[in-house]
Amino acid sequence: MTGESNIKDVLMISPWIPDKTGFGSQKRCAMHLSVIASLYRVHLIIFTHTPINSAALPESIKAICASIQIIPVAPPHSPSGIFRLPLVATLREFVQPSLYRINTTDDALRKAIDAFHITKFHIAFCFRVPSAVLLGRLIQLTSISAERTVVDFDDIESISLSRAQKFTHDGFEKAIISKIYLRRLIKFENYLLQTYDDVLVCSDDDRKFIQNRDHRTTIHTIPNSVPLQPAPQVLQDRDVLNILFVGIMTYGPNRDGVIWFCRDILPLIRNQTNIRCGVSLVGFDPQADIQALASLDNVIVTGGVESVRPYYENCDLVIAPIRYGAGTRIKILEAMSFQKPVVSTTIGAEGIDVEDGRNILLADSPDAFAKACVELLESAAMRQSMGREGRKCVEEKYSEGVVAEKLNQILTS
Repeated sequence: MTGESNIKDVLMISPWIPDKTGFGSQKRCAMHLSVIASLYRVHLIIFTHTPINSAALPESIKAICASIQIIPVAPPHSPSGIFRLPLVATLREFVQPSLYRINTTDDALRKAIDAFHITKFHIAFCFRVPSAVLLGRLIQLTSISAERTVVDFDDIESISLSRAQKFTHDGFEKAIISKIYLRRLIKFENYLLQTYDDVLVCSDDDRKFIQNRDHRTTIHTIPNSVPLQPAPQVLQDRDVLNILFVGIMTYGPNRDGVIWFCRDILPLIRNQTNIRCGVSLVGFDPQADIQALASLDNVIVTGGVESVRPYYENCDLVIAPIRYGAGTRIKILEAMSFQKPVVSTTIGAEGIDVEDGRNILLADSPDAFAKACVELLESAAMRQSMGREGRKCVEEKYSEGVVAEKLNQILTS
């Protein structure tokens, strides 16, 4: 395909390595990349502060890209010297906004573009808002141009950050800096809504939200997607039933959710039923507060695992006790693709077209969440029925093929 002269060139920029086996944003990014590469010749820029080289990239990514450039970005540093003084770090946020502080050199950016040997692109596709920041810098430094600009907001970060402020308590000055960052982020999102040709979001709820802002762009819903898994065998009666949570443990809503579940909800479940149940918390980088949950009776904290498949296949229900954040949870779609019943908060299932009581159970208080889990633990028939309905939902609306076709239509329209 890359040898055909009539194939148009697309510049794709991402702060993550596209990876169908990675975390949620990596999976979404990988889906976008596979669709774009099926239509155009892709030149990919990955900017990351995690040391990587092209040899470490997934073969599936290297096979579909015409060229890949990895731009090393220095990690954000904690304030030092004078910036440790009260309110001086706040002043720095005004002078050097962290939203625009992508710590790499101009020379590194020029070299990346020079390596492509092309400056005129059919589409510049930015995955998440920071990529649009980087594209703006590239346009200022080099002679690149694009006939069409597309940005995928993925989660609407301003919604997520606004909700997080109610749950995070990092001190007075960090709270001020967070508010400054939020205001600047909303302003930049609005700038993209005015200047980009297309903006993608992951749910109709998000699309309706930002359509209320002044915009000139076309806003599209591209849901998250998951591959359909082979239908698992029905689990036989066991002495202990398994409750599963899957998610990166450094992500604030996940950390908050599993601690809330184990401390406030799990004791209620065990008081309300004679069914014995265990809990598996599966995800990379559990910090000390998450690791401490393993001291609770029959709670396992695995850390990162090579594959989540065995955990899904061996569980009886999946939980998403998420109290803040934004976007749609791939963990819920993934559980449904394995035909597993899910109990979630309303925010956890936000943006997914589900029906409470049919293909998911929704509950927002500890008592209601515990009751929903107990209902499923005590009824194998209910677990099987809800699992089947959940899988049907994924097949019809969130499978890779269905979502890829939607993106294909947008990119070729």
